[in-house]
Amino acid sequence: MRLFTILMLFTISTPCMSIMYPAMTDVTITDCDNSAEGECSQLVYYRGTMELLESGEPVVPFPYTASAVVGSYGVHCQFGDKSRGIPFSQCNWTPRDHSPSLSGCRYKKPGEWDVSQPCSASPTWGGHTGAAPGGECVMFGHLVASELHTPFAIVNATQAANSGNRFCIKPLPPGVTCTVTLPPKIDHGEMMAPSRDKKTLYGSLSCGNSPVLEIVGASDVELAPGVRTQLKATLLSNNQIQFESDLSVEKSAKPGEYSKAIVVSVSPY
Repeated sequence: MRLFTILMLFTISTPCMSIMYPAMTDVTITDCDNSAEGECSQLVYYRGTMELLESGEPVVPFPYTASAVVGSYGVHCQFGDKSRGIPFSQCNWTPRDHSPSLSGCRYKKPGEWDVSQPCSASPTWGGHTGAAPGGECVMFGHLVASELHTPFAIVNATQAANSGNRFCIKPLPPGVTCTVTLPPKIDHGEMMAPSRDKKTLYGSLSCGNSPVLEIVGASDVELAPGVRTQLKATLLSNNQIQFESDLSVEKSAKPGEYSKAIVVSVSPY
């Protein structure tokens, strides 16, 4: 995985409107056994890194039934194997064994998504028995019936499992290593309203002969009202990538300094 930041300064500096929200920025499988469901599908244990990131403007309303404490949930699927093209099924969100425990992760104000510091997560969790790798992952939010509400999506477990790294990072089996190297930031500099600016950067990756490159989260991002960027990650070859940020500032946008952290993932399938 690769984490980097998009920066933009609009005329004068005012308090940033972006929320701080937890996200997994790196997850690996540390140990597992094989079963009839596939390789690495039994007694699966994980290690990962959670970070509190600048995440832009929320697009999902805060659930009125939600508590003041951030929830940590993992996808559990009983069947499926990404490496063999078998869709994941019998999936559900679970807070036990499939996600790290959180400490100190609370919302700053009632009814708002912004999370206060300190907010930390345990580095290890497990063990899962069921589907093979490629479907299970960790997200943070509030579970309402069978759907997980987050600031940027409402998603059920089956949808999250079968959407690649669109919503969350899927850890790879031990011995499978994929890396992405990108510059640490895209800086759009100072812009006027209305205006538009496109920036492109290039990087490298190592992930076999048929890598799959994805932006974790939405590719259409609102940094603040009237400040929006379209993100695009393109595979130029098996070892080279291109990343674009097409940022537009509307006339109605308020002056300020805006930024958002982006996670780019690569998988062999």
